[in-house]
Amino acid sequence: MRRFRKAAGFGRAAVGLTAVLALAATAGCSSNGAGSTDGSSDEVVKIGLPLPLTGVWADSGQNAVDGAMLAIDEINEAGGIEALGGAKLEGITADTGSTDPGQAATVTRELIEREEVRALVGSYVTAFTTTSSTEAERSGIPIITQSFADALSERDYQYFFQLAATSSSMGSSVIRYVQESYAEVGVDISDVAVLASNDAAIQTQGEAAIKQVEEDGLNLVFDTFYPQDLSDATVMVQSALATDPDVILLGGPTGAAVAIIQAIRSLGFDGPIVGLGGGGIPTPQFGELLGDDVNGVMSQVPWNWDMFPELEAVNDRYAEAYDLTFMPQEAGLSYVAVWALADAMEQTGSSEPEDIAEALRTMTFDEGPAALMPGSSVSFDETGKNEVAYPVLVQWQEGKTRSVWPSEIQIAQPQ
Repeated sequence: MRRFRKAAGFGRAAVGLTAVLALAATAGCSSNGAGSTDGSSDEVVKIGLPLPLTGVWADSGQNAVDGAMLAIDEINEAGGIEALGGAKLEGITADTGSTDPGQAATVTRELIEREEVRALVGSYVTAFTTTSSTEAERSGIPIITQSFADALSERDYQYFFQLAATSSSMGSSVIRYVQESYAEVGVDISDVAVLASNDAAIQTQGEAAIKQVEEDGLNLVFDTFYPQDLSDATVMVQSALATDPDVILLGGPTGAAVAIIQAIRSLGFDGPIVGLGGGGIPTPQFGELLGDDVNGVMSQVPWNWDMFPELEAVNDRYAEAYDLTFMPQEAGLSYVAVWALADAMEQTGSSEPEDIAEALRTMTFDEGPAALMPGSSVSFDETGKNEVAYPVLVQWQEGKTRSVWPSEIQIAQPQ
């Protein structure tokens, strides 16, 4: 496990220079409370970050860690948790791996029992979130997840909080979003191919998309669910393109999605390619691997770096600190999650897990960095789902993901 206090490249002088940090000051400013002789608290509140840091999901897992650490750095630089006398946050990572959900359970249990974390943010991949959140529930530790799968919030858990739009909402909205956004530029969509990996979240999104295609009276001309460790996509892509689709809906981890798009490009398909939601498609690493071939690819995401003016400064700090072109969805979700935990501690004046969980159950986060989500707020319902969340359709343009739909957060038109 690795302990973090500060993200690389961040300095105290940076605090207060951006609009978002002005908002941040409402939830974490310098304190005159009890503690050490300089007026600050000696308390450190540990937040566990069980995420995949090796294997096929490692890029996304590290992005999620970096987003959480960006928020932790901002909160600490601005004075810590005011209601706790300026207590500082500490992020502790644990590698869930990318193959065995049992490992996610083991490392989460270690974070809880050995490190005594007060809350968790993780575990990105649905299979790992399933087991890590079960350990959290058993121990009464709140966990905010970046995972999408609907089944996660159908277990009657009291300490589980799902920040992002669900897989079914991603899958069911993708067809409508694509049709509406392309209608603006005069392109008709009717014949659809679906290529999705067989992990739980993306398969759910693929199934929801297929159902929506049929309900909307469109033509499903091809569908398949492939293994997430796919390396050679040529035969599968040839079969899909033989059906002459207008649009290809695609989901999967970075490596597989890159292989599929390279095959699609090599075979001359120039229609829309649209990610079902999450996976590797919206990550900066995906763009680096594909180069110019990435431009034009679209994806459903639960969060994008350009949705609000306040996010510009956040994105710039992230990109500079971690040497990436932009802040991806999993980093953004983790950033918002940490700010929500900080706001919960400010509201209750407590770092006890039960108090944090109760605040998450009852609060509406509608200002500051914790509100930087589609819908401009976060509110968890009785199942733990963020009832305000909705998907965003982005398109790779000039090497970055730009928000193209829905219209209320549109930054660029689809190309």
